[in-house]
Amino acid sequence: MDGSDRVVLISNNLGWPNGLAIDTAGSQLLWADAHTEHPYGLTLLGSHIYWTDWQSRSIQRADKNNGANTITVRANLPGLMDIQAVDRERPLGFNKCAWRNGGCTHLCLPRPNGTSCACPTGIQLKGDGRSCDNSPETYLIFSNRVSVRRISLDTSDHTDVHIPVPELHNVISLDYDSVDGKLYYTDVTLDVIRRANLDGSGMETVISQGLKTTDGLAVDWVARNMYWTDTGRNTIEVARLDGTCRKVLVNNSLDEPRAIAVFPSKGIFWVDAHLDRIESSDLTGKLRQILVSPVLHPFALTQVLSLTHSAQLRITGLTLPRGCLLYSPALFDSSAHCVILIVASPSSSSYRTHST
Repeated sequence: MDGSDRVVLISNNLGWPNGLAIDTAGSQLLWADAHTEHPYGLTLLGSHIYWTDWQSRSIQRADKNNGANTITVRANLPGLMDIQAVDRERPLGFNKCAWRNGGCTHLCLPRPNGTSCACPTGIQLKGDGRSCDNSPETYLIFSNRVSVRRISLDTSDHTDVHIPVPELHNVISLDYDSVDGKLYYTDVTLDVIRRANLDGSGMETVISQGLKTTDGLAVDWVARNMYWTDTGRNTIEVARLDGTCRKVLVNNSLDEPRAIAVFPSKGIFWVDAHLDRIESSDLTGKLRQILVSPVLHPFALTQVLSLTHSAQLRITGLTLPRGCLLYSPALFDSSAHCVILIVASPSSSSYRTHST
Protein backbone atom coordinates (compact mmCIF):
# COMPACT_ATOMS: atom_id res chain seq x y z
CA MET A 1 0.00 0.00 0.00
CA ASP A 2 3.02 2.30 -0.31
CA GLY A 3 2.95 2.21 -4.13
CA SER A 4 5.82 -0.26 -4.51
CA ASP A 5 5.75 -3.62 -6.31
CA ARG A 6 3.36 -2.30 -8.95
CA VAL A 7 2.11 -4.91 -11.42
CA VAL A 8 -0.38 -4.94 -14.32
CA LEU A 9 -3.20 -7.42 -13.67
CA ILE A 10 -5.28 -7.07 -16.85
CA SER A 11 -4.35 -5.16 -19.99
CA ASN A 12 -6.49 -6.65 -22.77
CA ASN A 13 -10.19 -6.93 -23.62
CA LEU A 14 -10.92 -3.74 -21.70
CA GLY A 15 -13.11 -0.98 -23.12
CA TRP A 16 -13.79 1.67 -20.53
CA PRO A 17 -13.21 0.17 -17.05
CA ASN A 18 -14.82 2.23 -14.31
CA GLY A 19 -15.98 0.63 -11.07
CA LEU A 20 -13.69 -1.70 -9.15
CA ALA A 21 -14.41 -3.90 -6.13
CA ILE A 22 -12.57 -6.62 -4.21
CA ASP A 23 -14.43 -9.69 -3.03
CA THR A 24 -12.21 -10.77 -0.16
CA ALA A 25 -14.44 -13.72 0.77
CA GLY A 26 -14.40 -15.12 -2.74
CA SER A 27 -10.84 -13.95 -3.57
CA GLN A 28 -12.14 -12.13 -6.65
CA LEU A 29 -11.58 -8.80 -8.35
CA LEU A 30 -14.67 -7.36 -10.02
CA TRP A 31 -14.92 -4.35 -12.30
CA ALA A 32 -17.46 -2.52 -14.44
CA ASP A 33 -16.81 -1.77 -18.10
CA ALA A 34 -18.85 1.11 -19.55
CA HIS A 35 -17.89 0.24 -23.12
CA THR A 36 -20.75 -2.22 -23.49
CA GLU A 37 -23.18 -1.02 -20.82
CA HIS A 38 -23.29 2.15 -18.74
CA PRO A 39 -22.21 1.19 -15.20
CA TYR A 40 -19.91 3.45 -13.25
CA GLY A 41 -19.61 2.83 -9.51
CA LEU A 42 -19.34 -0.71 -8.15
CA THR A 43 -19.40 -2.12 -4.62
CA LEU A 44 -20.00 -5.40 -2.74
CA LEU A 45 -21.99 -6.19 0.37
CA GLY A 46 -22.65 -9.72 1.54
CA SER A 47 -23.74 -11.91 -1.39
CA HIS A 48 -24.74 -8.97 -3.59
CA ILE A 49 -23.07 -6.57 -5.98
CA TYR A 50 -24.37 -3.00 -6.35
CA TRP A 51 -23.64 -0.55 -9.14
CA THR A 52 -24.72 2.81 -10.53
CA ASP A 53 -26.00 3.03 -14.11
CA TRP A 54 -25.68 6.27 -16.09
CA GLN A 55 -28.20 5.35 -18.79
CA SER A 56 -31.04 4.21 -16.56
CA ARG A 57 -30.06 6.72 -13.84
CA SER A 58 -30.50 4.04 -11.21
CA ILE A 59 -28.79 1.90 -8.57
CA GLN A 60 -28.90 -1.80 -9.42
CA ARG A 61 -28.28 -4.97 -7.40
CA ALA A 62 -27.53 -8.58 -8.39
CA ASP A 63 -26.04 -11.78 -7.01
CA LYS A 64 -22.27 -11.34 -7.00
CA ASN A 65 -21.48 -14.91 -8.10
CA ASN A 66 -23.67 -15.26 -11.21
CA GLY A 67 -25.32 -11.85 -11.81
CA ALA A 68 -28.80 -13.29 -11.35
CA ASN A 69 -31.78 -11.75 -9.60
CA THR A 70 -31.16 -8.21 -10.78
CA ILE A 71 -33.34 -5.56 -9.15
CA THR A 72 -33.50 -1.78 -9.18
CA VAL A 73 -32.75 -0.42 -5.72
CA ARG A 74 -33.59 3.17 -6.64
CA ALA A 75 -34.46 4.88 -9.94
CA ASN A 76 -34.64 8.48 -11.17
CA LEU A 77 -31.25 9.51 -9.77
CA PRO A 78 -29.56 11.90 -12.25
CA GLY A 79 -25.83 12.55 -12.09
CA LEU A 80 -24.91 9.21 -10.54
CA MET A 81 -21.21 8.53 -10.02
CA ASP A 82 -19.50 6.25 -7.50
CA ILE A 83 -21.11 4.08 -4.83
CA GLN A 84 -19.82 2.38 -1.69
CA ALA A 85 -21.50 -0.09 0.67
CA VAL A 86 -20.99 0.28 4.43
CA ASP A 87 -21.26 -2.59 6.90
CA ARG A 88 -20.65 -1.44 10.47
CA GLU A 89 -20.40 -5.07 11.65
CA ARG A 90 -17.54 -5.89 9.29
CA PRO A 91 -14.30 -6.68 11.18
CA LEU A 92 -11.99 -3.69 11.07
CA GLY A 93 -8.78 -5.68 10.79
CA PHE A 94 -5.37 -5.00 12.36
CA ASN A 95 -3.78 -1.58 11.93
CA LYS A 96 -0.03 -1.96 11.56
CA CYS A 97 0.39 1.81 11.92
CA ALA A 98 -1.63 2.12 15.12
CA TRP A 99 1.33 2.27 17.54
CA ARG A 100 2.92 5.73 17.28
CA ASN A 101 1.96 5.96 13.62
CA GLY A 102 4.43 3.18 12.82
CA GLY A 103 7.28 5.41 13.99
CA CYS A 104 6.64 7.84 11.11
CA THR A 105 6.36 11.61 11.47
CA HIS A 106 3.95 11.90 8.55
CA LEU A 107 2.58 9.02 6.47
CA CYS A 108 2.66 5.40 7.63
CA LEU A 109 1.84 3.00 4.79
CA PRO A 110 1.22 -0.71 5.40
CA ARG A 111 3.20 -3.32 3.52
CA PRO A 112 2.78 -7.12 3.44
CA ASN A 113 5.82 -7.51 5.70
CA GLY A 114 5.46 -4.39 7.83
CA THR A 115 5.17 -0.65 7.20
CA SER A 116 7.02 2.13 5.41
CA CYS A 117 7.16 5.85 6.09
CA ALA A 118 6.49 8.46 3.41
CA CYS A 119 6.35 12.23 3.08
CA PRO A 120 3.80 14.55 1.47
CA THR A 121 4.27 15.28 -2.24
CA GLY A 122 7.49 17.13 -2.98
CA ILE A 123 9.15 16.49 0.40
CA GLN A 124 12.04 14.06 0.72
CA LEU A 125 12.23 11.37 3.38
CA LYS A 126 15.18 11.93 5.70
CA GLY A 127 18.03 9.50 6.10
CA ASP A 128 16.45 7.87 9.15
CA GLY A 129 13.69 6.57 6.87
CA ARG A 130 11.01 7.87 9.23
CA SER A 131 10.89 11.67 9.38
CA CYS A 132 10.09 14.50 6.97
CA ASP A 133 10.39 18.26 6.99
CA ASN A 134 7.16 20.25 6.96
CA SER A 135 7.95 21.78 3.56
CA PRO A 136 10.46 21.39 0.70
CA GLU A 137 13.80 23.18 0.81
CA THR A 138 13.42 24.68 -2.67
CA TYR A 139 10.15 25.21 -4.49
CA LEU A 140 8.12 27.38 -6.81
CA ILE A 141 4.99 29.23 -5.69
CA PHE A 142 2.50 30.39 -8.30
CA SER A 143 -1.08 31.58 -8.54
CA ASN A 144 -3.74 30.79 -11.13
CA ARG A 145 -6.09 33.53 -9.95
CA VAL A 146 -8.34 31.35 -7.79
CA SER A 147 -5.68 29.32 -5.97
CA VAL A 148 -2.05 29.38 -4.85
CA ARG A 149 0.04 26.29 -5.57
CA ARG A 150 3.54 24.98 -4.89
CA ILE A 151 5.92 22.84 -6.96
CA SER A 152 8.82 21.26 -5.12
CA LEU A 153 12.24 21.30 -6.75
CA ASP A 154 13.65 18.84 -4.20
CA THR A 155 12.22 15.79 -5.96
CA SER A 156 11.73 14.61 -9.53
CA ASP A 157 7.97 14.66 -9.00
CA HIS A 158 6.91 18.17 -10.01
CA THR A 159 3.26 17.72 -9.13
CA ASP A 160 1.79 21.02 -7.97
CA VAL A 161 0.34 21.06 -4.45
CA HIS A 162 -2.53 23.28 -3.36
CA ILE A 163 -1.73 25.81 -0.64
CA PRO A 164 -4.98 26.17 1.32
CA VAL A 165 -5.16 29.96 1.50
CA PRO A 166 -8.82 30.93 2.07
CA GLU A 167 -10.99 33.49 0.28
CA LEU A 168 -9.09 33.80 -3.00
CA HIS A 169 -10.96 35.56 -5.81
CA ASN A 170 -8.43 36.89 -8.35
CA VAL A 171 -4.83 36.57 -7.17
CA ILE A 172 -2.43 38.30 -9.57
CA SER A 173 0.91 38.81 -7.86
CA LEU A 174 2.63 37.21 -4.89
CA ASP A 175 5.90 37.06 -3.02
CA TYR A 176 7.31 35.12 -0.10
CA ASP A 177 9.03 36.36 3.04
CA SER A 178 11.44 33.63 4.05
CA VAL A 179 12.21 35.34 7.37
CA ASP A 180 8.72 34.98 8.83
CA GLY A 181 7.54 32.29 6.42
CA LYS A 182 4.68 34.44 5.13
CA LEU A 183 3.09 34.47 1.68
CA TYR A 184 2.08 37.94 0.46
CA TYR A 185 -0.37 38.32 -2.42
CA THR A 186 -2.69 40.76 -4.14
CA ASP A 187 -6.33 40.11 -4.99
CA VAL A 188 -7.56 42.54 -7.65
CA THR A 189 -11.22 41.56 -7.24
CA LEU A 190 -11.21 42.50 -3.57
CA ASP A 191 -8.54 45.21 -4.11
CA VAL A 192 -6.50 44.06 -1.12
CA ILE A 193 -3.01 42.93 -0.21
CA ARG A 194 -2.99 39.97 2.16
CA ARG A 195 -0.57 37.60 3.80
CA ALA A 196 -0.84 34.08 5.19
CA ASN A 197 1.28 31.18 6.37
CA LEU A 198 2.19 28.52 3.81
CA ASP A 199 -0.26 26.12 5.44
CA GLY A 200 -3.06 28.62 4.75
CA SER A 201 -3.47 29.67 8.37
CA GLY A 202 -3.11 33.16 9.79
CA MET A 203 -4.57 34.95 6.77
CA GLU A 204 -4.83 38.70 7.35
CA THR A 205 -5.41 41.78 5.22
CA VAL A 206 -2.54 44.27 5.43
CA ILE A 207 -3.77 46.81 2.83
CA SER A 208 -7.49 47.22 2.20
CA GLN A 209 -7.92 50.83 1.04
CA GLY A 210 -6.76 52.89 -1.92
CA LEU A 211 -5.93 50.01 -4.28
CA LYS A 212 -7.24 49.73 -7.82
CA THR A 213 -5.28 47.12 -9.82
CA THR A 214 -2.25 45.85 -7.93
CA ASP A 215 -0.36 43.94 -10.61
CA GLY A 216 3.06 43.70 -8.98
CA LEU A 217 4.24 42.94 -5.45
CA ALA A 218 7.71 42.44 -3.98
CA VAL A 219 8.94 41.94 -0.43
CA ASP A 220 12.16 43.51 0.84
CA TRP A 221 13.07 40.71 3.21
CA VAL A 222 15.99 42.69 4.63
CA ALA A 223 14.39 46.06 5.50
CA ARG A 224 10.99 44.41 6.18
CA ASN A 225 9.04 46.47 3.64
CA MET A 226 6.83 45.59 0.70
CA TYR A 227 6.58 47.39 -2.65
CA TRP A 228 3.74 47.21 -5.14
CA THR A 229 2.62 48.64 -8.46
CA ASP A 230 -0.93 49.80 -9.15
CA THR A 231 -1.79 49.96 -12.85
CA GLY A 232 -5.16 51.51 -12.09
CA ARG A 233 -3.65 54.46 -10.23
CA ASN A 234 -0.27 54.40 -12.06
CA THR A 235 1.70 54.45 -8.83
CA ILE A 236 4.47 52.58 -7.06
CA GLU A 237 4.06 52.42 -3.29
CA VAL A 238 5.81 51.06 -0.22
CA ALA A 239 4.69 50.11 3.28
CA ARG A 240 5.86 48.11 6.23
CA LEU A 241 5.02 44.42 6.00
CA ASP A 242 2.08 44.94 8.34
CA GLY A 243 0.66 47.63 6.03
CA THR A 244 1.57 50.61 8.18
CA CYS A 245 3.60 53.67 7.16
CA ARG A 246 2.30 53.55 3.58
CA LYS A 247 3.96 55.93 1.12
CA VAL A 248 3.69 56.71 -2.62
CA LEU A 249 7.20 56.55 -4.10
CA VAL A 250 6.57 57.13 -7.82
CA ASN A 251 3.43 58.69 -9.35
CA ASN A 252 4.63 60.38 -12.53
CA SER A 253 5.67 59.19 -16.00
CA LEU A 254 4.05 55.81 -15.40
CA ASP A 255 1.55 54.08 -17.67
CA GLU A 256 0.64 50.52 -16.60
CA PRO A 257 3.50 49.64 -14.23
CA ARG A 258 3.27 45.90 -13.69
CA ALA A 259 5.93 43.51 -12.35
CA ILE A 260 8.27 44.81 -9.66
CA ALA A 261 11.40 43.31 -8.12
CA VAL A 262 13.44 44.32 -5.09
CA PHE A 263 17.22 44.13 -4.87
CA PRO A 264 17.74 45.08 -1.18
CA SER A 265 21.28 46.36 -1.69
CA LYS A 266 20.48 48.31 -4.88
CA GLY A 267 16.86 49.35 -5.24
CA ILE A 268 13.60 48.51 -6.96
CA PHE A 269 13.06 47.56 -10.59
CA TRP A 270 9.79 47.58 -12.51
CA VAL A 271 8.38 47.17 -15.99
CA ASP A 272 6.00 49.58 -17.68
CA ALA A 273 3.77 47.66 -20.06
CA HIS A 274 2.45 50.68 -21.98
CA LEU A 275 5.62 52.77 -22.13
CA ASP A 276 7.53 49.59 -23.10
CA ARG A 277 10.47 50.00 -20.78
CA ILE A 278 12.22 48.74 -17.66
CA GLU A 279 13.10 51.27 -14.97
CA SER A 280 14.78 51.36 -11.60
CA SER A 281 15.23 53.61 -8.59
CA ASP A 282 16.72 53.37 -5.15
CA LEU A 283 14.58 52.06 -2.32
CA THR A 284 13.25 55.57 -1.63
CA GLY A 285 12.03 56.14 -5.20
CA LYS A 286 14.92 58.48 -6.06
CA LEU A 287 17.75 58.03 -8.60
CA ARG A 288 15.19 56.86 -11.11
CA GLN A 289 16.55 55.71 -14.46
CA ILE A 290 15.45 53.85 -17.59
CA LEU A 291 17.41 50.60 -17.98
CA VAL A 292 15.96 49.12 -21.17
CA SER A 293 13.80 50.80 -23.80
CA PRO A 294 11.98 49.94 -25.94
CA VAL A 295 10.76 46.55 -24.73
CA LEU A 296 7.81 44.82 -26.38
CA HIS A 297 5.09 45.11 -23.72
CA PRO A 298 7.11 43.79 -20.75
CA PHE A 299 5.07 41.85 -18.24
CA ALA A 300 7.28 39.77 -15.92
CA LEU A 301 10.51 40.58 -14.11
CA THR A 302 12.90 38.70 -11.84
CA GLN A 303 16.31 39.24 -10.33
CA VAL A 304 19.11 36.66 -10.11
CA LEU A 305 21.54 36.99 -7.23
CA SER A 306 24.98 35.43 -7.48
CA LEU A 307 25.77 32.34 -5.50
CA THR A 308 29.43 33.36 -5.32
CA HIS A 309 31.45 36.06 -7.04
CA SER A 310 32.33 33.61 -9.79
CA ALA A 311 29.07 31.71 -9.91
CA GLN A 312 26.86 31.74 -12.96
CA LEU A 313 23.29 30.56 -13.39
CA ARG A 314 22.17 28.82 -16.55
CA ILE A 315 18.58 29.54 -17.58
CA THR A 316 16.93 28.48 -20.85
CA GLY A 317 20.31 27.64 -22.33
CA LEU A 318 21.84 31.07 -21.58
CA THR A 319 24.70 31.67 -19.15
CA LEU A 320 23.79 34.68 -17.02
CA PRO A 321 26.38 36.84 -15.24
CA ARG A 322 25.93 37.49 -11.55
CA GLY A 323 23.62 40.33 -10.61
CA CYS A 324 21.13 40.17 -13.48
CA LEU A 325 17.59 41.16 -14.19
CA LEU A 326 15.49 38.92 -16.40
CA TYR A 327 12.32 40.12 -18.01
CA SER A 328 9.73 38.55 -20.26
CA PRO A 329 7.68 40.28 -22.96
CA ALA A 330 3.96 39.64 -22.86
CA LEU A 331 4.28 37.45 -25.96
CA PHE A 332 6.94 35.37 -24.18
CA ASP A 333 9.63 35.70 -26.79
CA SER A 334 12.01 32.76 -26.68
CA SER A 335 14.98 35.09 -26.18
CA ALA A 336 15.94 36.06 -22.63
CA HIS A 337 17.24 39.54 -21.86
CA CYS A 338 19.69 40.45 -19.13
CA VAL A 339 20.52 43.80 -17.58
CA ILE A 340 23.89 43.59 -15.85
CA LEU A 341 24.00 45.72 -12.73
CA ILE A 342 27.09 47.84 -12.22
CA VAL A 343 27.40 47.00 -8.53
CA ALA A 344 28.05 43.33 -7.86
CA SER A 345 25.34 41.58 -5.93
CA PRO A 346 26.11 40.27 -2.44
CA SER A 347 26.87 36.62 -1.92
CA SER A 348 23.79 34.55 -1.24
CA SER A 349 23.00 30.91 -0.66
CA SER A 350 19.85 31.21 -2.77
CA TYR A 351 18.18 33.39 -5.33
CA ARG A 352 14.73 34.92 -5.21
CA THR A 353 12.30 35.49 -8.04
CA HIS A 354 9.18 37.52 -8.58
CA SER A 355 6.92 37.76 -11.61
CA THR A 356 3.34 38.38 -12.60
